Amino acid sequence: MPQLGTFVTHISEAAVSDAQFVREALECSAIRSTALRARDTDLAALEAVIRRQDAAREANDFDAFYMLDDELHHLLCDLSGHEIAWALSQRAKGHLNRIRRLSMPEPGYMMEMIAEHRGVVAAVAAHDPDEAERTLRHHLRMVLSNLPAIREQHPDYFEEEIA
Repeated sequence: MPQLGTFVTHISEAAVSDAQFVREALECSAIRSTALRARDTDLAALEAVIRRQDAAREANDFDAFYMLDDELHHLLCDLSGHEIAWALSQRAKGHLNRIRRLSMPEPGYMMEMIAEHRGVVAAVAAHDPDEAERTLRHHLRMVLSNLPAIREQHPDYFEEEIA
């Protein structure tokens, strides 16, 4: 707020759910096209991002991993031929991104995300839109599975629940 300062809002679980809905709808639709269109050079680029994610995980570099996660999802959307999917999903992801960031230090989280990314890329490499969508949908929903634990660890980050 101008001349008053910066204020961080509490995380809204409703906003997280809405952002997840938008992200899932856009990215799962895009991945179907990506699976049909991906060429060897595209697959090499996706695999290179995953290798860099593995290096970030080994270095316990949460910031780098977070950026590489976005880079991979952005590339998957762009390869669909519908670059607008990524731009639109970014507009809705504020609260969801905060949950993603808070998930990073969870034991095994980055390793699990890399394994899921490999599954998505394998389905794209097989040019199987159904499997690509299924694996991506599962992957995108994983962030919501961490929500209760994150809320328990950081209750003061969240809006109060209305009974």
